[in-house]
Amino acid sequence: MSDWRFLTPAYFELLKLVGLMAVFLVVVIFLKWFKRPRRSKNSCYRLFGPDWAWLLVLLLAVSVVVALAGPLISSGHVISQSGSIDVLVFIDNSFSMATRDLRPSRQELAKSAALNLVDKGILWPGDRAAVFVFGGLARWRMPLSKDFEDFRVKISEIGHPEVYQEESQLNTDFAYLLDYAVRSIDTQDDFTKSNQAVLNLKTYANNRIAFLFSDGNDESEGRLNESLRRLAQKKIKIYGIGVGTEKGGTVTIRAYDPDDPQSPSQKVTVKTKLQMKTLEKVSQATGGETFVFNAEDRQTKLESFMRSAVNASRSTLPRLIYSDKGREVWWEVLSFPAVLLFFLIIILAI
Repeated sequence: MSDWRFLTPAYFELLKLVGLMAVFLVVVIFLKWFKRPRRSKNSCYRLFGPDWAWLLVLLLAVSVVVALAGPLISSGHVISQSGSIDVLVFIDNSFSMATRDLRPSRQELAKSAALNLVDKGILWPGDRAAVFVFGGLARWRMPLSKDFEDFRVKISEIGHPEVYQEESQLNTDFAYLLDYAVRSIDTQDDFTKSNQAVLNLKTYANNRIAFLFSDGNDESEGRLNESLRRLAQKKIKIYGIGVGTEKGGTVTIRAYDPDDPQSPSQKVTVKTKLQMKTLEKVSQATGGETFVFNAEDRQTKLESFMRSAVNASRSTLPRLIYSDKGREVWWEVLSFPAVLLFFLIIILAI
C-alpha cells in the first residue's frame, strides 16, 4: 500500500476557516427552509437553488488547503514516456577476457560498456536490469531490479583472480548460460506472482532484451541449438557484442591442475582472438543484432548501438508503471473539484 504524508501540515489550520464557512452555509440554508413561503397549489419553490454551488466552493477550498499542505505519496503508479523494459546483461568472465589486445583489457571495456546503460541514461527510471557472469558455469549476480546503484556495484565487482582456483573461468559455455538465465528469470517471475499479495510485490509485463559481452570462444558442444529453442519461447532478443580483435593477443594465467589440486599452481600462456560466429548465431536466432567492439575508440558507436536496441524494444505508447519514489500530488488534489467548478460556472451562465 502507498503511504501518504504532508510536507507542510500547518496549512491544515485553514480548515477551521473552511469549517466556519460550512457552518454559515448550513445556517443560511436552514433559515431559507424555515422562512420559505407557504406552499400553494401551483407553487414551485426550490429549497437550495444556486446554493448548491457553494457546496462545490467548499470542496474546492478544502482541496486548496490539502494542496498547500504538500501531499506526498511514497509510491504508486506514474505515466512513463513509453513502456519500461527489462535488460539482461551477460558478461563473459572466462580467462580469455583478461587479454589485453584492447586496453586496459577486454574485461574492463566490457564492464565500462555495460555501465553506460545507466551512466549514459540508456535505461530510464522504471526500467529493470539483471546481471549474469559466465564462463564454463554461470552466476546470477543481480536479479531484475530498478536499483541502478546496485547494478553499478555488481558490474564493478567482476574481475579475475591472481590464481584460478576452479575450472569455471577456464572455458566458456554459452548453452549453460542461456539455460541458466531462463531458469533464473522464471524463478524470479514465479516468486513474484506467488507472493504478490503476501509481500506486496509488483508484477511487470516489460519487454525483455539481453546484451551478451564476450570474445566468442564457446565450448557448448552442440547443445546451443536446444538452448536457443527454449530461449526463443521467452521472446528475449539477444544483442551479441564481440569484445576483442581479430588479431588477438596472449594472456598469461596461473591455475591449479584440476587432476592434482595439491600441486603448485602452474603458469600458462594462451593466445586468443575474437570469434563472432557463435555470437552471430545467438543474435540471429533470437532476433537481435551483433556489434564488433574491436577498438577502444568504438565506445561511442557501441553506446549508440545499445541505445537503439533498448529504445526499439520499448512499447511505443505511454503506460502506467509502478514507482517506489515519492512524488507530490497537489495537482491531482486540485484538478477534480476545479473541473467540476468550471463546468458548474458554464451551466449557470447558460
